[in-house]
Amino acid sequence: MTLIRPIPVCMPAPEHAAEVATPPLGGLTVAEWMEMLEANPNSLVHVMRSGPEAADPEGDGPEASGRARLDAMIAEGVVTTPCDPAFYVYQIDSQGVSAAGVVAEVSVAGYRDGRIKRHEDTRTPAEDQLAHHLSRVAAHTDPVALTYRGDPAIDHLLGDIRGFPPVLDFTTADGTRQRVWRSDSESEQALQRRFDTVAPLFITDGHHRLAAAARYARWRDARESSTAVVPGYHYILATLYADTELTLFEFNRCVAAVEGGVGRLLERLEGTVAVDELGEEVDPRPRRRGTIGMIGGGRSWMITIPSERIPDDLYGALDAVLLQELVLGPILGIDDPRTDPRLRYIAGPAVPDPDDLECDVCFLLYPTDLSDVLDIASAGLVMPPKSTWFEPKVWGGVFIRLIE
Repeated sequence: MTLIRPIPVCMPAPEHAAEVATPPLGGLTVAEWMEMLEANPNSLVHVMRSGPEAADPEGDGPEASGRARLDAMIAEGVVTTPCDPAFYVYQIDSQGVSAAGVVAEVSVAGYRDGRIKRHEDTRTPAEDQLAHHLSRVAAHTDPVALTYRGDPAIDHLLGDIRGFPPVLDFTTADGTRQRVWRSDSESEQALQRRFDTVAPLFITDGHHRLAAAARYARWRDARESSTAVVPGYHYILATLYADTELTLFEFNRCVAAVEGGVGRLLERLEGTVAVDELGEEVDPRPRRRGTIGMIGGGRSWMITIPSERIPDDLYGALDAVLLQELVLGPILGIDDPRTDPRLRYIAGPAVPDPDDLECDVCFLLYPTDLSDVLDIASAGLVMPPKSTWFEPKVWGGVFIRLIE
């Protein structure tokens, strides 16, 4: 089964694109979801309602949820009818950073047979919710994000496609500019030949959506007989980025209720790691692997992990693992970093303030190297929780793939 192929999509009409497109929705509260719903009747969040306050969970069939609104948006001309299959180049420019990828559809069989690699575990309840959402809405509206090891020939082809006028060019209220170019038949064939040689792919965002799409395909197969050689529901909407297009940011760890406060923690760290206090003007963010910044009580330190404590294996040598194994677990008693309520994860390069977060201490990690993530996935392993934050984050609603 072809892993990557051109995709038939609906897109926002150019004059409505900035209204329809939705920013990454993960982690929004119920209030934030409802604010988006009320503020913009053309936002595709009205269709992507698998989050808080979703449509009637007992509904049966796509008309029971956001599909009714999607059909209305198509009828009103807010969203186009499906185009013939093509590859699309999708470029995001935000806060001085630019990244371009290819929008296509990828086979969920590739997820099952290992051609698409994961680096996170998934939770069955989340898979169930998303698969049920697919069964009601019958559309992919939020692309999974995948990466592949860079290919100069693909880069050249994408540059050629971007030499033509875009089919969409819009800027959203937050200043994010998004542009879309459609491949012609010649570039489509050339891209298909190159993508036929690209494997494996690696998931950067959308582990649960891909797992849910695979589950949905199995459910459809068991329920009906399709006359298509490969039914469309065996594919999922995806944006594929070369690894050179991605930026990986850190996930910092902040801990509340530290017994004895920072002073006692410093005492317990002695003999385990080297700890050096930093001056007030020194940036506490680490500059290399094997070092971890620590801030608390108005002071800051740099932790250096002794080389003899760093194991000679890919997973064990990750800074997030070392922090857990040497400090969070044995010293602070955080045995399960997925569920301990004292532990908070803060993404991005900004230095967090423990007081603002009602925490006693924050640990600042050096960003994980992308090559380590790909190697972990290739080895069939998973990353520690909250250890990867990829940019760019793909927006929803720019591409919509209806499911037959």
